[in-house]
Amino acid sequence: MSKLLEMRPGILTFLALAFGLSCQPVSQGNHSLETLLLADGSRTTVWEPRILYLVGYSSPDLWAFQVDSTTGALTQIFTNTSTLAAVNALNVVVDSTNGVLYVPRNINPGGLRSFSVSEAVPVPGTVSTNTAGVAFSHSAVNHPTLPMTYVVDTGGNVLVYSRTAAGVFGAPSTFAIGTPTGSYLTISPGARFLFYRANSIIRTAPISSAGTLSTAVGSYTSTGNGYLVSHPDGRFVYVTGTNSIDLLQLGDDGSLTLISQTATPNLNIPFVIHPNGKYLYMTDSTGTAYVYWINKVTGALLLLQQISVNNSAPQASCIDVRGRFYYTFGSGAGNIATAFRINDTNGTLSQTAAYTLSTSHRGCAFLNAQVSRSHVELRADEYLPSWLIL
Repeated sequence: MSKLLEMRPGILTFLALAFGLSCQPVSQGNHSLETLLLADGSRTTVWEPRILYLVGYSSPDLWAFQVDSTTGALTQIFTNTSTLAAVNALNVVVDSTNGVLYVPRNINPGGLRSFSVSEAVPVPGTVSTNTAGVAFSHSAVNHPTLPMTYVVDTGGNVLVYSRTAAGVFGAPSTFAIGTPTGSYLTISPGARFLFYRANSIIRTAPISSAGTLSTAVGSYTSTGNGYLVSHPDGRFVYVTGTNSIDLLQLGDDGSLTLISQTATPNLNIPFVIHPNGKYLYMTDSTGTAYVYWINKVTGALLLLQQISVNNSAPQASCIDVRGRFYYTFGSGAGNIATAFRINDTNGTLSQTAAYTLSTSHRGCAFLNAQVSRSHVELRADEYLPSWLIL
C-alpha cells in the first residue's frame, strides 16, 4: 500500500522514524521520483556503481575499473590503447540503463563513437561511429529522457545525434554556436536548457520537447576556464573563474545572472555536486580538493575542508550515483588516482586509496546497476528528492 505525500524532509524523517515509513524511488529516465511507502518489509531498487570508465589524455586511451560498492576501492579490469582510435580523449558518457558508452572523437574530423558495455562484459564493443563536424569534438552529454546525444566541437557547432537505445546513430543535425572554440557542455535539470562554453563565454540554449535547440537566450563571460555545473534543483549554475567560483542564477527564461563569487586560491579544475545537492567538490592546479557546503536557499558556498589529492594537476573528478565515493584523476607527476569516502553526515572527505596510473586522464563516468535494497539499508538522501534535503 502506498501513499504519495508532499512534505518537507523534517516531517518525512519524523514519520519514517515514528511509523516505519520508507520511500521508494521510481526510475524515470536518468532521474528518480520518490514515493513514500508504508514499511511492510518490502525492498526497493536503487542504483549502485559497478564499473568506472576513464578516458586517457594520452595512450592508453581507455581504462575500466571494478568499483567495490561498499568500500569504493577500484580494481583495474583492463586498459586499451586502441579502443577509441585516438589519444587526448576529454570526455566519456555512460548510459547505464541500456549499457552504452559514448565518447566524442577528439580528432579531426570530430564526431561521436558508441560502445556496448555491461557489468558481465565490461570491455567495450563498437556499436556506431560518425565523423561529423570539421574539427575536434571535446564534450558530449546525453538527454536524460530522450534518445539524443549532444556533442560540442571546436568548429563552432553542437552536433545533435538521434540514436536508438542500443546506441546506434547516423549523421547528426548541426546547431551553430557562432565561435570556433566550443569545448564544454552540459544539460540543466529537467532538460530545459543546454549550457555550452565557447571561449570563456557560457551560453544557454533552450531545448524543445523534441530535443532540438534554439538560439541562445542567456550568456555569462567567465574570467577563467569556464567549467560549469548546474545545481540539481535547477536554480543555480556554478562556473569556474580564474581564482573564483562564480554563482549564477538561472532564470526561467534561461538568463544567467551573477549573484556572487567565492574566492579560491588557485586555478580551478572541473568540479561536481553531490547528488543530494548539499555539497560541491572541486580540485585546483596545486593538487588540493575543496569541499563546500551549499546553502539551498541562496546557493552560496561555505568552505568545509581542504585535502590533498596526491597529484599536482588533477584534470578529472567524479562522484558515484549514491554520493558515497569521490575520485580524482591526475595529469601531473605520477598520474595519481585518489579515492575518497564521503562522510554521510557532513560531506567531508577521507582518503581510502591512491593508485598510480601510467598516463594522464580527462574524463570519467560510471556504469551503474540497479540492485534491491531494504528500506532500512538506505540513507534519507538516497530516497528523498535532493531539493528537499535539509
